[in-house]
Amino acid sequence: MLGLPSSTFALKLKISVFIIIIMAAASCLTFMWFIHANNTSKAKYRYTSEYEIMNIDPTVAEMIRKAKLFSNEADFDHRIDNNPDPKAHMYDYWEAKRIKYNITGYNIAIGCAITTRGSNIDEYNINSMPFFQYLFKSFCRTASGGFSYHFYIAHDHDDPFFSQKHSHRRFEKEFYRITAEQKQIEVEWTVHLHYVDCDHSRKPAWAQNDAMTAAYFDNMDYFYRVNDDSMFQSPVWVEAMIEELLKRNPTNVGVVGPSVMGGNQYIFTHDFVHRTHIDIFGFYYPRRFTDWWADDWISNVYPHEYRKRMYDVRVRHFLADSRYKVSYANEQYVQEETRTNAEWFDEWLHYKHALAEVDRTHTLSNKVIAFSLYGSEKTFTYGAIRNAVLAQMMLPGWKVRIYTGSCSYKYTVPNKILNKLKQLGAIIHNVDDDVCNNIAPGMWRYLVADENETDYFIVRDSNARLSAREVHVVSEWTSKGSLCHCIRDHKTPRIEPIVSGLFGGRPAMIRAVLKVTMKKLLLWNTSREIILKKLWKVLKPRCLCHDSVSCDTWPNSKPFEHAVRKGKYIGKHFTEFGQPIEGDFSKKIVQRNPNFKCTTETNNELGQTINKLKRMTMWSMDYNIAHIYAIKYLFEAYGITTIDKSLSPGCAITHTCATGMKVRTDYYSGLNLNPYLIQQFYNAYRNDPQMKNVDFFLCVSPISMCRLYEKFSKPMLLLATNRYEFGSDDFYRWKELDMYLELYSSQPQNVIAASNLYDLNYIKYYTGIQPVLVPLTCNYVNERYNPSKETIILAQIPNSDFRSKLMTDISNTQSQFIKSDFNFRYVGDEYSDFEVSDLAKHPAVIMVPKQVSTILFCEVYQIGIPVFIPTVELLTSWHVNYNVVSGKSLGGSINAPLPSGVNASAPDPNRLEEYDVKHWLGFSTTLHVSGDLSEMEERRSAGRAKRQAKSVDDGYWDCSVCTFKNSPEAFKCDMCDVRKGTSTRKPKLNATVVAQQVSQQYVPPPIPKKEKKKERLNSGKKRLPRLKNIDRSSPQRMAVTVENVTVIIKEYKLKPRRISAEASSSNTNASSTSTSFNLDMSSNTSATSPTSSTSYARDSDSDATEIDPQEDLENR
Repeated sequence: MLGLPSSTFALKLKISVFIIIIMAAASCLTFMWFIHANNTSKAKYRYTSEYEIMNIDPTVAEMIRKAKLFSNEADFDHRIDNNPDPKAHMYDYWEAKRIKYNITGYNIAIGCAITTRGSNIDEYNINSMPFFQYLFKSFCRTASGGFSYHFYIAHDHDDPFFSQKHSHRRFEKEFYRITAEQKQIEVEWTVHLHYVDCDHSRKPAWAQNDAMTAAYFDNMDYFYRVNDDSMFQSPVWVEAMIEELLKRNPTNVGVVGPSVMGGNQYIFTHDFVHRTHIDIFGFYYPRRFTDWWADDWISNVYPHEYRKRMYDVRVRHFLADSRYKVSYANEQYVQEETRTNAEWFDEWLHYKHALAEVDRTHTLSNKVIAFSLYGSEKTFTYGAIRNAVLAQMMLPGWKVRIYTGSCSYKYTVPNKILNKLKQLGAIIHNVDDDVCNNIAPGMWRYLVADENETDYFIVRDSNARLSAREVHVVSEWTSKGSLCHCIRDHKTPRIEPIVSGLFGGRPAMIRAVLKVTMKKLLLWNTSREIILKKLWKVLKPRCLCHDSVSCDTWPNSKPFEHAVRKGKYIGKHFTEFGQPIEGDFSKKIVQRNPNFKCTTETNNELGQTINKLKRMTMWSMDYNIAHIYAIKYLFEAYGITTIDKSLSPGCAITHTCATGMKVRTDYYSGLNLNPYLIQQFYNAYRNDPQMKNVDFFLCVSPISMCRLYEKFSKPMLLLATNRYEFGSDDFYRWKELDMYLELYSSQPQNVIAASNLYDLNYIKYYTGIQPVLVPLTCNYVNERYNPSKETIILAQIPNSDFRSKLMTDISNTQSQFIKSDFNFRYVGDEYSDFEVSDLAKHPAVIMVPKQVSTILFCEVYQIGIPVFIPTVELLTSWHVNYNVVSGKSLGGSINAPLPSGVNASAPDPNRLEEYDVKHWLGFSTTLHVSGDLSEMEERRSAGRAKRQAKSVDDGYWDCSVCTFKNSPEAFKCDMCDVRKGTSTRKPKLNATVVAQQVSQQYVPPPIPKKEKKKERLNSGKKRLPRLKNIDRSSPQRMAVTVENVTVIIKEYKLKPRRISAEASSSNTNASSTSTSFNLDMSSNTSATSPTSSTSYARDSDSDATEIDPQEDLENR
């Protein structure tokens, strides 16, 4: 049929049928064999739970044979072959392991970050949590005996379930219910539950880090970081991972992890470490990573021989979807952070091996590292613990001594911190109450100079970190045996000869030179600066000082052998998790620039070293001349030169207009940057000689201008002064700006900053970024407060309706209740065009801010002019009714993008509700002056009594604006220039203040009763009825009852003064909250710099007093 012989076709057909039959038979046999093998496998290797069949590794028997831990191997092989339960094999195997390695009795911390967002968990369905459904039940089935397990549950403070009342109690009840149900009776172990309430949100790596930090303070031995949606599948997992860490050299160093089914096999998504891990790095995960990039870090930070995946320890991961937003911008920093920490690990290994070879006789020398520690702030408490760990390794011959005090609850250090310090070998020294009350806490550490048994001491800041650079110079000092040692390794605007946290000495020799104990010296002098200056004056001929910044400014200075690497100078401050603290943004810029340093050259004539300083250069193109002028002046103290290319319409005033620009960048093009203009600017300036000398860029108004400088790959300082969204206040451009800010903040060479607390919290609210505070001090102002006029000025108020109303209220209040020679006038009526020097001629200024931060207020405050400002309550009322602070926000609630990482119920800066307005106005510069509270030594003892002013007759002048009268603190007040001797004008005595002081301090002797009675009888005044046994403590009563007799005293009521109807009407208006000036106004007459920690207007010791109109009327 097909043209083929029939015999050939039949033959091929038979062959095909035969092949098909054979293949079918083979398939059947294969399937039957598979079923039989699978059943046999399940029968032999099976360990069931109520929700999953847990497969045990079938090669465990071979693994046990290779271990050769039993003395009779043949007997052991017989037991393996004849016991069908592989679980029994494993328990025999690990029982031998426990005997060999003593793997028992350890405290195991299991850290877990839990979130209930999007799961609708409540107290009725709490058992549906992945933690209970997967993790904890499998733990109860697989946990080995002989250990104490501690679960550290970390959750966000705003978690939908855990933020509810009694949520912890409900979780704990379910936790121990499952423990009782699922625990194997034959296995002896204990389990404990700990909660860690995180002060952040949607950052799982931070939450896991917080959980492990809590376990570290509880002195746990091993740490197992797991996910709440994972299941333990292998028994005896704890012994397997502990044994692996015990094999290391040094022991317990590195990381191990299980094999995770359903997870990434190339990194550790679950990790197991010893406490040594936190001892090495100071944290469990770097704080830079908020999410899963922390897994990449711990998978690569250790060398290959110190990390291992345990394939015989199995964990299964269930939930595939991520329950948080991943910050992909942090991926680029994984390698950088890993490389930096890996370098430190190599350095740690060097110290570890060297420590084993240290001659133990060194520990007999009495060398002390002294720290002051008070309060519960983590930056200092965690820092003290970190330094105690580093001291054991880097300075093994030195002892750590912690000086604490208990005279005030503010100084109390948590017991868990003190216990951890004691475990690390630190000596806790509790100062007596005399020292605690009268010596600033930051100076307690200097009492180590009075210890007779101490040979050498150094005092250090607890928020700094000991370093190899520091160890080298300290060893050099002790080898030379100089009387004292000081270190100057960081450029600041005001370099002192002795840095308080970088001083050392020999106690016996110092006491011999000072001829007084350190305790007496500290009690006699209340100022840290005065103490250090006195020490330097006496000790400088015998001091050895290592100096890398001040060059030849101070005698006996010795340069460092090596330059500062990557900004790691001695004395640098860090957060509790090892992140650098940049209290001043310019410090951050300076330390990152390799050119800003003393360069060492050789002088052939003298054979000495000469240090020369190279200045930094800053580039600015801005629309705000006032803020740029203040910033430029601040930078000059750091030796920074500014290239100012101002685009402001008022640039002619400061002679800084942008000229000779290669690219057209006018007002409108600068606010509307586009990729074409950015590329054009880069092409024009990338080879420009002037641009090559620029070290960093400054962007203020707008900060979006920094997009123009992206391609130059140089540091950028983005400083917000009046709302960061300026120039990008529509929704889409604002959202785009937030994206760029997140990118810039993730790049370590850049700095996001704000000039006031309002803008700082404003940026944090919308972006989640924590800016650096850069307070503008206006130190360029040279005018002095010289009141020659009697007019109190009302500063600029744009709202004319509110201004006229306020002036009317002030005038009515003054005419009714205040008798003075002063009058009030609006500044626009007094001057057509005024300078700040004009305001210095007036006795005071009333300011109702139109902005939350203004240069005018900064300049007035710097001069020392007394300033009256409304309280936050009154300002809130005015703003809600009249929109007084018109510049509080730019974008408005309609255009504002959704805030990043902020609770929806948080106060909104663009909402006009009273609660929201009051919250945000509280950050206004006129209401709140921010000081650097991180400097512990600047804080004053709470228990120290204020010094009283002396009599005018003794020749003392009362400043009337200083909190501290006739004391060293008074010298901090800029208005007390007469007391400082820096002014040629004579002090103008305030008769009222002097009279008050005299009446308070010099009370006349009491008049004898007879003379008092005689004087009263001769006065001719009408006497009130005198009744015995009557309580006259409340003379306003109309009736007085004695036993059962009630006496009505008619004559006792004083007749009120008659007032006119017009005055009564004015009184009624003046007493209302919305119109009264006196009821809610506070006086700010302190004249310290705006960077001090004294509040502008809300201090309890303010000189202003509130006037009650009704009470004043009745008294008159």
